[in-house]
Amino acid sequence: MTLDLGVILIFIGLFFVFISLIYGGISINNIGTANINASEKTRNFIRMFGIIIFATGIITHFNIFDINEKFDYEEVVVTAERSGFLALKEKPHISAIKIYEISNGETITIFDCKWKVARDNYNEPGHWCRCNYKNMQGWVFDRYVIRKN
Repeated sequence: MTLDLGVILIFIGLFFVFISLIYGGISINNIGTANINASEKTRNFIRMFGIIIFATGIITHFNIFDINEKFDYEEVVVTAERSGFLALKEKPHISAIKIYEISNGETITIFDCKWKVARDNYNEPGHWCRCNYKNMQGWVFDRYVIRKN
């Protein structure tokens, strides 16, 4: 599991829910021991805050609503120097089935790029983008393309 914003929010949300469960049970008298007796209203507020943060983390990490379009359509040129081609894949994942190998210098149309940063076989960062190429549609890794002039 990678440590992205969604994972961080999940842990923060769980922390607040945990605090709401133990908050109010600690007592301190005048001699220096703690006296934290929160009202039920305060505990419920902290718990709800934690649940909202937790839910936001789940939505962000797992991209439940798929609201991640980076831009509409863009013409780009393939620049995959290491392998000499850019893999057009069935799905936006490193281990997805390769549909076609797009040669360096070819112009392709990409759209619906994912905001979430991914890594390729060489551990290079980039984004998965939908791609149209020669009447085929699939996914490419935008690390190996440049904007067409």
